[in-house]
Amino acid sequence: MAVAGMSHATPPSWVSRGQSPSASLRALIRATALVADGLAEERLVPLLVRCAAEAVGADSAAVFIQPERKGNKPDWQLTGAHGADPTVLAALPTNYGEGGGILAPVFQSARDVFERDLLDGAPPDAEVESRLPFRSLIGVPVRRRDSRAIGVLIVGAQRANAFEEEPAQQIVRSIGQLIGTGVDNARLAIGQLRERRMAAESAVTLGTVLESVGTGVSVVELDGTVRVANKALLEMFQMTGRTAGMSEADVFATAGVKPLEWDAFITRLRELNRNPAEIDESEWELATDPPRIIQRYSAPMRSLVGEVVGRVEVYTDITESRRLYTQLLNSEKLRAIGEMASGVAHDFNNLLARGWSATSRASPAHALRPPRPRPS
Repeated sequence: MAVAGMSHATPPSWVSRGQSPSASLRALIRATALVADGLAEERLVPLLVRCAAEAVGADSAAVFIQPERKGNKPDWQLTGAHGADPTVLAALPTNYGEGGGILAPVFQSARDVFERDLLDGAPPDAEVESRLPFRSLIGVPVRRRDSRAIGVLIVGAQRANAFEEEPAQQIVRSIGQLIGTGVDNARLAIGQLRERRMAAESAVTLGTVLESVGTGVSVVELDGTVRVANKALLEMFQMTGRTAGMSEADVFATAGVKPLEWDAFITRLRELNRNPAEIDESEWELATDPPRIIQRYSAPMRSLVGEVVGRVEVYTDITESRRLYTQLLNSEKLRAIGEMASGVAHDFNNLLARGWSATSRASPAHALRPPRPRPS
C-alpha cells in the first residue's frame, strides 16, 4: 500500500546498477575527505581504491602507480587493491597492458578503457578468466595536477554491463582525479619534509662548524638583526647575554672589549646595514693591553636568484700575524742594510787596492822600504 505524498523514487542515472544513491554519495564524500586529510601515499591509495569500488558497486578495483624515478620502461606498481587476489591484479599490466592487450590503451597511452562484456554475451553464470577476474571493467588514467599521467585506476565486476551508464564512468574518472591529487599532495609533502629535514641537518652542521672554528662569524639580516653569532666572536669581544634577534649595534654595545675607534666602528656598521651589498675589509685595534688587531671582512649573503638577503661578517685576530709580518719586515730591512754595508765595504776595499797599486808603480821599491836603523 502506497503512502500518500510518497512514491518509489527511481535511482539517479549516475548510480550504477545495484548501487544506492546514498552509497555512491558516501563513497565520493569519503574519498574527498581522505584526500583532504593529507595522508601518506601508501595509506591513502588503498582507501581510495575501496571508495572507487563502493561508489560504482564494483567487485574489484586496483590502482597502479609509477614510481617518481622511472626508467625507460614503465614500472607499474600495485599500490592499492580491493576484492580480487592482489597477486592476480598485480600481473594485469604485464598480461593485458602491453602490445594488443585490452588494457594497453590505458597503460601505454593514458586513454580510457571501457569493456561492457569481456565474454561477448556468454550466459550470466559463465566463469571469467583466472588472470582477468572481470567480465566488465573501466580503466582510467591517474593524473597529477599538471595533467601528467602517473598511474591507472581499474574497477571491474563479474557481471556484464555493470558500468554501462555514462555517469558511473564519470564517477570512476572523478575518483581517479582524486587519487592523482592525493598522490601529488603526498609526494609534495614528502618533498617538503625532506627539504625541511635537510635544512635542519644543514643548520646543525653549520652550527657545529661555526662553533669549532677560531674565527668570529656573525650572520646579519637586512634590517641589521643578528641571526647567528658564534662562540669565537663572543669570546673575541667578551660579549655577554643574548645575541640572536638583537640589532648588531646593541650586540657590540654589550662587548667587554671594544675597538679604540668605537664611534667609527659603529658608524661603519650602520653604513653596511644601509648598503648590505657592499663589501667591507677593515682593521680595528681593540682596547686591550697589549693591543690586539682585528680584521673584519663583511660580504653580502645572496639567495639562489642572486638577491641580497643579508650579510656574513668574519672577524679574525691578526695580532700575531701582524707581529710576525713586522718582524719579517724588520729582518728584511736589516738584511738589506747589511747587504748595502757589505757592498760599500767591498767597493771601498777595491778603491784602496787600486790606490795602493798605483802608488807602488809610481815610487821606487827602495823608497817604500822603511829606513834602516843607524849603527851606534
